[in-house]
Amino acid sequence: MNKYKLIPIPEKLQDNDWNVSTYKGNIEVCAEDENDARLICFEGTVIAAALRPGDKTPYIPWQQERLVTCELIEENYQNKRGVISPKEIRAEWLSFNNSRK
Repeated sequence: MNKYKLIPIPEKLQDNDWNVSTYKGNIEVCAEDENDARLICFEGTVIAAALRPGDKTPYIPWQQERLVTCELIEENYQNKRGVISPKEIRAEWLSFNNSRK
């Protein structure tokens, strides 16, 4: 596992795709690779977005390089897969994963 930090691009925080995320700050995760890191962020922040007629369907912001950068912080990080910080997103991620068992 590796430690990653996902950082929303400030100029892109008003993008419609952020409507499906409860959180728009930095998130640190322990993941296999960048794709897994982005998936973990999605799992900890997803919400349903209300759409009005004519609205474009939002797409997961955490999986879009145009909205979020992903930095490898540490290789061979000794931790289980999941959110490391912030605590409130870690709690949401744990709740999401426990509900799938």
